[in-house]
Amino acid sequence: YMGYLAAGQQTLNGEQALIYCRSRHAYDAIGDGDAIRSANQRTMISAIMKKLMSSDIGTLTNTVSTLAQYITTDWFGATYVRHRYR
Repeated sequence: YMGYLAAGQQTLNGEQALIYCRSRHAYDAIGDGDAIRSANQRTMISAIMKKLMSSDIGTLTNTVSTLAQYITTDWFGATYVRHRYR
């Protein structure tokens, strides 16, 4: 993914979020690009969770229900969550 994101706090669209989360070689000059990419991915997930947790119950329920369709796991509790929020 190619693109540019200015420094500082931003509201990103989907394409910009992918650039932020997948960039790694852009950081090679200042350190371990893979480690920085991992940190960026954690930052993105944290920001999404913060926004989601501050939303109303309807938005939270609909989002969990939608995301559950795209999650596959062998953890037993996940079956409960998927069926609970359908």
